Amino acid sequence: MRVMNQVSRPFIRKFLVVYFDDILIYSPDMKTHLQHLRDILEVLSKEKFYAGLNKCSFMTNSVLFLGYVVSKDGLSVDESKVETVRDWKTPTTLTKVRSFHGLVSFCRRFIHNFSAIMSSITNCMKGTKFTWTPEASTTFKEIKVRLTTAPILVLPDFSQPFELHCDASGISIGAILSQGGRLVAYFNEKLSGSKLNYSTYDVEFMQLSLSRRSKLTRLETQAMGFELIRDHLAINPYFGLIMSDVSIDLRNDYVMNNGHLYKDGQLCIPEGSMRLRIVQDLHNEGHVGHDQTFKIISNQFYWPHSRRDVARFVVSCRTCQVAKGKSSNAGLYMPLPIPKGPWTSVSKDFVSGLPRTQRGNDFILVVDRFSKMAHFIACKKTTNVVHVATLYFREIYRLHGLPMPIISDRDRRFVGHFWRSLWRLANTKLDFGSSYHPQTDEQTEVVNRTFGDILRATIDGNLKSFVMGPTIISS
Repeated sequence: MRVMNQVSRPFIRKFLVVYFDDILIYSPDMKTHLQHLRDILEVLSKEKFYAGLNKCSFMTNSVLFLGYVVSKDGLSVDESKVETVRDWKTPTTLTKVRSFHGLVSFCRRFIHNFSAIMSSITNCMKGTKFTWTPEASTTFKEIKVRLTTAPILVLPDFSQPFELHCDASGISIGAILSQGGRLVAYFNEKLSGSKLNYSTYDVEFMQLSLSRRSKLTRLETQAMGFELIRDHLAINPYFGLIMSDVSIDLRNDYVMNNGHLYKDGQLCIPEGSMRLRIVQDLHNEGHVGHDQTFKIISNQFYWPHSRRDVARFVVSCRTCQVAKGKSSNAGLYMPLPIPKGPWTSVSKDFVSGLPRTQRGNDFILVVDRFSKMAHFIACKKTTNVVHVATLYFREIYRLHGLPMPIISDRDRRFVGHFWRSLWRLANTKLDFGSSYHPQTDEQTEVVNRTFGDILRATIDGNLKSFVMGPTIISS
């Protein structure tokens, strides 16, 4: 989809709609349509994209696009979907009722108060036990009738005013956007959770707010209330030059309409207090972060460095500073220094939970951080710190000498006074990992996993051979 958008960017929102590999070209008359068609085919040919002739429709006043019938009259529901819903048998399982709900939800824009009507069927989908109620059966029949008689949603005329009618009930909210008595769009939403406890005033305010923030507002002309922008655009150093180029067809990434300048459908705002007012009003709707605020603004308006302006405003917003908590990044992890030679730096850990043997069912794992060589020293779970030190000197020191640092977790036997005093006398530094953070000594954890994998493969279910297993692995 990104490739198609890049290839056809000069034509999008002018006479072209692209969704993945679906392309829709719309024009006011036949002559213009032929030119638009020629432009698109030339671009596709240049970029080595090819359209399947059996999937194309040319010179038509009505076309099936993304599941809807688009015509000169407006938007209507696909008849094949209507037939599917009309012939749908009464659901008998939870899966079937969910399938039906998903299908009719695709056509919800054609049904007023869809959420309220479907509430009884929606309730049947809750939980794991399927229960088909008489109310759901009534709704099942009603939704078929409403979808069969669904109206045509007309295309908006931005030169004419719009009417927004809102309504709210105890279980849902809805709105109708119309123009000259003809339907343009529906909006509806089912109330759930704490919203069901809202007062009448809160519900009515919420449905008005949601309807204005939904797709309905995208149909309203963005230039309403911005008459002063026309005068400021002409004298603006940045947009003034662009307007001059657009007027003589030197640029195709901007469009002039009724004195207003648009970039990819976004209303261009000249420098001045209007920019601050837009950022302030849209940010104050929910006091979201600067990324989300910029996303909301960029859907409707454009000016240079708008992201920077939004970030500066959000950072200085007093309400956000008072109402929101602060979270700071943990910073970068500091890697352990690379050892200078073999057995100059070791890491230790306990391996427990293994089958019981005469020498114990636990091991002390000692890993050389330079060569990755490992020793497994058998011990018991109850081994104290003195015995751990004895085992280390007997099994490791006599072979490899004393290391400079020893890295381990915060086991009580490693953080005790005796252990610390012993290695202080030996001039060896003890480095402990962070609590509940095994990534500090990840190398030893990896050896632990490898030890378990090899041990299982070595004994192959024969616990009698387990006694020799660690010795074989160490060697």
